[in-house]
Amino acid sequence: MTVITKSSLFKTYIFSTFLLFIISCSHEEVATKSYHYSGNSRPTSDSLKVNIQLSDLSNFNQLFTKIDSVVCLGENKRPILIIEKNDTIYNLEAANYCPMNSVIGCYNERYEISIKPDSIYVSIDYIIAIDSLKSILDKHIINENNDYQFSNSPQKAIISFSADSITDIKTIEKTLLNTFEHFNAINARKGDSLPLHIRFEKELWIDYMRSLGPLPPPPPLIKEVEVIN
Repeated sequence: MTVITKSSLFKTYIFSTFLLFIISCSHEEVATKSYHYSGNSRPTSDSLKVNIQLSDLSNFNQLFTKIDSVVCLGENKRPILIIEKNDTIYNLEAANYCPMNSVIGCYNERYEISIKPDSIYVSIDYIIAIDSLKSILDKHIINENNDYQFSNSPQKAIISFSADSITDIKTIEKTLLNTFEHFNAINARKGDSLPLHIRFEKELWIDYMRSLGPLPPPPPLIKEVEVIN
């Protein structure tokens, strides 16, 4: 028969307390950082948010289809893209609206740039490599020199994120994280008060061209050159 003494009970209690303390400390060390991006001036109610885990998808077509299904649910539902990377969670409210709802409005090309996994489309004669994303975002969102090719207000600056339907979701994630990183740096300079309007669009012409046969190689891209005075 095993005899449990007061001494052994006390030792067990001390060990258990110490173990719980170690576990608690280890959880505190892994603090999760969270970022929330939206183009809305007012926070979206939690009841209207529909979360989309990027890791659950395999390509851009699935992502676009998910976003499309949420915005067409009615009741002002908003798609929230979630990317979890290391100890950071990124939440992006997509600026898409249901294509079935016809909206008529004025459009000015300067308010929108298009980001693709390999390039940035500013205008029909201004297409540059994705390596220049940092400087282009700064010009488009802040535009301190009032360049007529970019938005003249952070509130009006729109980013169209487009890709081929079969583009792997890892490539999409990498491009989005790169965009978030550069935006965070710009936002920090402005007191973390800037909106981020990102809407997602399919490159339908590529899908159509693929149905006709092999796609031609893309044109050479221009690399943005920063001039330092």
